[in-house]
Amino acid sequence: MFSKGHASPLPYTLSKAAGVISDAQLMSLRQFGNPLEGHPIPVLPWVDVATGSLVQGLPIGIGIGLGEEYLDKLPYRIWVLLGDSEMAEGSVWEAFELTGNYKLESLIAIVDVNWLGQRGQTM
Repeated sequence: MFSKGHASPLPYTLSKAAGVISDAQLMSLRQFGNPLEGHPIPVLPWVDVATGSLVQGLPIGIGIGLGEEYLDKLPYRIWVLLGDSEMAEGSVWEAFELTGNYKLESLIAIVDVNWLGQRGQTM
């Protein structure tokens, strides 16, 4: 799960390296009408959930993890990339509390600490 959708050049570049997208698609990054025009969205075959607003990624990752662990009963791993700015949101901490309550061991959260927030440096 890619919570910080504004950093979409990272998965797009990795997709190019893996041969999933072409040079032409990558070079039209952020152009209106292109599937890579902005945040990853489900028009791309490898994207299940849009990642527009911050703070959505962790709760969505938890939902996927609960479904996989309790319904599918398969040994999945869900990786969620979070930004340090969104870590100040209460809903992120509520989501972490839910993860602990359900003992969701399949979820791995990675925090990109770049010290950049919307209105200045993060804590």
